[in-house]
Amino acid sequence: MPANATCTINNDVTIQHDLNVDKGATLTFNGATVGHDIHAHQPKGIGIGFPGSSVGHNIEIDGVSGNGPGTVDPGDNYICATTVGNDVKVMNGAAAAGQWYIGAPNECTTSNTIGHDLSVTNNKNKVKVGGNTVGNKLTVTGNTGGTDVSGNHAGSTNCKKNTGQTGSGNTPTGGGNSCPA
Repeated sequence: MPANATCTINNDVTIQHDLNVDKGATLTFNGATVGHDIHAHQPKGIGIGFPGSSVGHNIEIDGVSGNGPGTVDPGDNYICATTVGNDVKVMNGAAAAGQWYIGAPNECTTSNTIGHDLSVTNNKNKVKVGGNTVGNKLTVTGNTGGTDVSGNHAGSTNCKKNTGQTGSGNTPTGGGNSCPA
């Protein structure tokens, strides 16, 4: 996606390899398939998710800067109802950016299944991480805009140095839990 573009990709689309979202662009991804990775570097907004959304390898979103295409609360950024083969990384969101919902209600009605790690780090905007099934490690650290981590299932969980952290019901299957239980 070119810089500053707005794009909606619906469930009848399959991207064989990578989807790259350039600076200032806004992506709405509704039930489509990406064979390998979604990379977004300084996007304006991100909305990934609709039942059937699938990413074969990784989602990496670095530096969301503005409002996303939220469907419940306009302006929210979200990753919902998506199966990801390997890792999800959401990092360095700007304070002025719309809040993140990663599997969490209100924006998400269905959470995510992530094959390996979910990492939500160093965001200045509010983040809510909830209800996700993570194959290995859930890491939520260094977020300063308010952080809620609730109802996630992962091999281990690590929640540290988050400002205003709340949450409950996080369950590690392999030990190690510093997120609210």
